[in-house]
Amino acid sequence: MNELLELNRIKKNWARFKVKVALCYPNIYKAGMSGHTIQHLYHLLNLHEDSLCERVFKPEEDVPPRSVESGRPLSAFNILAFTFQYELDYVNFLTMLLSSRIPLRRRERGERHPLVIAGGPAVWANPCVLEDFVDLFVIGDAEPCLWDLLDLYVEQGSKERFLQEASGLRGVYVPGVSKGVERVIVEGLDGAPHPVRQVVPLSKGREPIFGRVLTLEATRSCSRRCRFCLVSWVGSPARHRSLKKLEEIVEEGVESTGVSKVAVIGAGFQDHPDVEGVCELIVDRGLELSIPSIRGDLLPSGAFKAMFKGGLKTVTMAPEAGSERLREALGKPISDEAFISAAARAREAGLTRLKLYFMVGLPWETEEDLEGVVKLVKRLSGLGFEGLHVSVSVFIPKACTPLQWLPLAGRSELSRALSSVRRVSKLPRVRFSTVNVREAELQALLSLGDRRVGRLVEEVAKLGGKLGAWRRASRSLGLSVEDYVYQPRAVDEELPWSFLRQGPSPSTLVKEFERAVKLAAA
Repeated sequence: MNELLELNRIKKNWARFKVKVALCYPNIYKAGMSGHTIQHLYHLLNLHEDSLCERVFKPEEDVPPRSVESGRPLSAFNILAFTFQYELDYVNFLTMLLSSRIPLRRRERGERHPLVIAGGPAVWANPCVLEDFVDLFVIGDAEPCLWDLLDLYVEQGSKERFLQEASGLRGVYVPGVSKGVERVIVEGLDGAPHPVRQVVPLSKGREPIFGRVLTLEATRSCSRRCRFCLVSWVGSPARHRSLKKLEEIVEEGVESTGVSKVAVIGAGFQDHPDVEGVCELIVDRGLELSIPSIRGDLLPSGAFKAMFKGGLKTVTMAPEAGSERLREALGKPISDEAFISAAARAREAGLTRLKLYFMVGLPWETEEDLEGVVKLVKRLSGLGFEGLHVSVSVFIPKACTPLQWLPLAGRSELSRALSSVRRVSKLPRVRFSTVNVREAELQALLSLGDRRVGRLVEEVAKLGGKLGAWRRASRSLGLSVEDYVYQPRAVDEELPWSFLRQGPSPSTLVKEFERAVKLAAA
């Protein structure tokens, strides 16, 4: 990692700072540096007057992880701060500890070992799988409590006293100490820190997915509340940065990074009060533009024109399902005609490629819904796009969403559904891609699991972390994956994560689930 070339890397004098934090992303460098999270947390942790923060990623070779900034091992730090965007990274997390010779279980780590903390949407929804391995979870946005935690760490002389005191902070869950936890959020984004002097990777082959960009968080979370969507439920409500603040960030950020491209971040960006204005403030400066998947039906033609002016060639939309009935049940009530109209506006503005996201294995899915995917893609392919990419994933029930009580679709059912929608690949200029069904099963297991599933993850990590290790580990522990992912749950059942006090109340989730059932039957 020390051979990496980067602009704006922060290097501090170790002798001057009381708290040394390793900001850990449990996947490779290119994946971690492609999003906004690492830039954001790196900035926050280094702003604290007593804190030094260095980044650590999962090595691409079979070697212990070391920090990018100084090449130090994990054992050299006081705090290991892991962020979890995806459940499948849990194995990488434990593998990083193993190869660093840090005891996996929190009860086996003494005062001389680093404190392990975790955050990110995966554990906001369900921290139970990692309870045996993480000393402290931050449930919700980092800004309201991260600096309080660092202050407290400096004040306390021991890890045990720190954890006892930290359990009283809002948004903090300490396994074995806390009885419950209430999620914390930043009320307004304009007053929240945003990194402008962002790290820019310069090494060839290590550049992020979007290239050398300034990431711009215009929106946090999403107000649409699709019933399957984790971020819109555990991260709600949606909050937006003002156009004036975004303009300041872009001006300072481009000056300090020297990049010529801005990547707008935010799941609910299409609901920003001035989407067109955000796009224009970027492209009017001669900068290239990248945006997330959008609700194209909500955007005016001017927004698409600004995207084209910013060098954007591909517009990404997510119909999710092939019928309006099923979309309505999922909480995404968009008609086929709305998709056709939005795609046509994008094409007229000059965008030449279209990417579509669908899911199969959805609750209440019928053959007619699958046929609807093919029909919709066929209509969209006739709009004159040079290329159309259809990406199909598997519906994963997520904790703390209205569909958390549902099982994963069976393997044979998923195989049949994927075969059905794969027919779109025969259409002209259409590219088709899908996910590994086995990986979808494991993601569902980790999304809906408890501490027993955590012990399974531990065993998998010890066996090398490969896909085949899961079967060996489940047999060894006598744990049935099927019992976790293929069995529906009753809405009055006590769930492992029920102690979390998220934004939506349990009664709200139940009402939304019951409404979905009625809409699906209509």
